[in-house]
Amino acid sequence: MMHEVLAFVVLGLYGLTTLLYLLRFFRPEYALGRYGALALRLTLFVHLAFILLAWNHLGRLPLHNRFEMLSLVIFCYSSLYLILEWRTEQREVGGFVLALATVFFGVSLFALGQPAAADQTLHGPVFTIHVLALTLAYAGLFLGFLFSVLYMLQHYEIKQRRLGVFYQRLPSLGMLATMSNHANSVGWTFLTVGIIAGSIWAKQVWDINIFFDPKPAATLIVWLLYLVNLLLRLAPTWTHKRSAQLTLFSFCSLLFAYGLLTFLASSSHSF
Repeated sequence: MMHEVLAFVVLGLYGLTTLLYLLRFFRPEYALGRYGALALRLTLFVHLAFILLAWNHLGRLPLHNRFEMLSLVIFCYSSLYLILEWRTEQREVGGFVLALATVFFGVSLFALGQPAAADQTLHGPVFTIHVLALTLAYAGLFLGFLFSVLYMLQHYEIKQRRLGVFYQRLPSLGMLATMSNHANSVGWTFLTVGIIAGSIWAKQVWDINIFFDPKPAATLIVWLLYLVNLLLRLAPTWTHKRSAQLTLFSFCSLLFAYGLLTFLASSSHSF
């Protein structure tokens, strides 16, 4: 019961933090909006306490059902954003980042108390590394996607010569591109670790090559798309706009690999 109550406290803190960041963005004259970063630190502290409490209560790392996975992804996503905010000193995008965290954490509560996966093969250190790495990968790539969306909104306003609130308050196009690049780099790195750990685990448990399975094969294609994007950024003729567009395409491909393929293709990787 305490665990469930704390889950709703975490949701409330995410909502409050989002409001403070949005207040900073739309009404910077109000001093209250300056406390968004402090509220985010408090939210992450309570969220971490919630995860550790669940770990102690369940006797295992909480990542074996939809709520547990989403909770961990949201924690990593918000933590990575806080690190990026600290490194870049850019807080204007926090409201958009944390609004999504609040929505997805709220949605995850519908699965609160859902039974854990009964498959005994979904355990062990290699599987744990696989899932944790992919959790961090999703968090990083989701952030990269969001920054690319904001980049395209900013670019559209400039192109249309409608220099409104987004132009005035959002970071520059160059900064948004840099933030997207950092997030994608983190996401791609952990995606690499997750793929390697997953292939080792599948070989140990099922004695199969997972890349003959539709979902992991699609994941490898997504991995290649992000790698191409990261490498092309080094080319002098490759523009930030093209990189943002490729990030949007790559993330949509990721959603297809992990969402639609679950229902459209027969896969041993259905959990």
